[in-house]
Amino acid sequence: MVFGRANFEMPRDWLSLRLPHDPSEIAEFATAGVASGLPLEISHGKSAWGPFVEHAPNAIVAFGSSDFSMAGSRVHACDLVSAQIVEILSCLHGKSLTVFFLPLIRVLESHQWDGAIEALESAREDGLILSTGLSCDRVVSTELIDGQFRDAFDAVCVRNKEDFETVSPIVRERRMGVLTTFESGVESNCRLHEVCTIAGIESVCGVKS
Repeated sequence: MVFGRANFEMPRDWLSLRLPHDPSEIAEFATAGVASGLPLEISHGKSAWGPFVEHAPNAIVAFGSSDFSMAGSRVHACDLVSAQIVEILSCLHGKSLTVFFLPLIRVLESHQWDGAIEALESAREDGLILSTGLSCDRVVSTELIDGQFRDAFDAVCVRNKEDFETVSPIVRERRMGVLTTFESGVESNCRLHEVCTIAGIESVCGVKS
């Protein structure tokens, strides 16, 4: 299926890799994740996944932090977002990110917004990230979405049903891709499954479309 305005062909189901409780299982678990062929979200324990995804054909997805939302200037916001991307890529041995999601947790000042957009556009131009998204990490309002959804973003990640109802009309209008952490009931949306065991990966693959 086509995901977002970047027109990537992506499976409906994605894996959010979490570290197994037993560290000795990391290699086998990561190998199973790669073998699934599904997009892999690697923000949690990202340094552990690098050796396994470096040459993997899977789409690689990551979420940034909200630190930039406290920046006091455009340059500071830009530097913070750029540093996040570089840190993630260094853990992945330089492999580019298919989608990088920027967290949206509050109304941003214009300088914070402009700095973040500048960093994302620069990373995109340099081939470090291929597509950008916004992540609704807390309950958001229509006013917040209307003010901060801009053409710089191809997709949105929604973590609760209340936000899904809020953003759905906007993302439909702008033809953005939608990733949810729950079953949305919309066939064209993708779903992010949190997994920390091989059994969890196999369960997701069993329902893979």
